[in-house]
Amino acid sequence: MSQERNLEKQVVKVLETIKEIPFNEYKTNDLTNEEKTKLIFNELLKEIPTLRPEEWEEIAEGLGKSKTSGKANEIKIYKVGAIKLLKGFALKSNLHIAKDANKIYLYDGKFWIEVEKELMKIFLGMAAVKMGIPGWLAEEKGFVDNLYEQLEHAGFFEKMVNKNKTLINLGNGTLHISEEGIELKEFNAKDFLTHQLDFN
Repeated sequence: MSQERNLEKQVVKVLETIKEIPFNEYKTNDLTNEEKTKLIFNELLKEIPTLRPEEWEEIAEGLGKSKTSGKANEIKIYKVGAIKLLKGFALKSNLHIAKDANKIYLYDGKFWIEVEKELMKIFLGMAAVKMGIPGWLAEEKGFVDNLYEQLEHAGFFEKMVNKNKTLINLGNGTLHISEEGIELKEFNAKDFLTHQLDFN
C-alpha cells in the first residue's frame, strides 16, 4: 500500500467522528463580520478531533517517516498531517472558505463574509493545538505562517467565480436573474455572494 494511501486511511479514520455543522442555523444578523467569523470558528474548533500521540505516529508512518527521526521531520509530519486533516474536516463539516485576490471569505450559510488574514491564522494555530500538535510548535508564528502558506499551495481555498447572471441575495433565498428568466433559489456557497438584503 502506498504512503499516500496509508495517510488517507488514517485521516479518514479520524474524520469519521465529525458531524456536519449547520451554519445556516446561526442567528448572525446582528453580528459584525468579525463576530460571525469568531462564532463559526469557535463552533468548528469544538468539532476538530484531538489526536493522541500514537495517532500522530500512525500519520507519520503513513508518510513513511518517524516522529523520532528528528525535529525537522516531526514538524513536517505535523504540517502535512494537519493540512490533510483540515481539508478533510472542511469537506466533512460543509465548511467553505474562499480566496479572491488577497481577501479571504468564509461562508456563513447565507452569504460570504470577509475574514482578516490574521484571524484565519489565529484559527489555524488554535486548530493545530486542538488536533494535538504540541503547543510549543502550534503557537509558533513561523509554523502557523507556514501552515497558512501550505494550505494555499494545497488548494484549500475555493476560487470565487462569477457567472453570467445577476444574483440578488435576499432574506429567504437568492434571486437568479438571467436570459432564461427569474428564479428564487436556496442559498448556495457557489454563488459567492458577500452581502444580503434585509427583505424577502
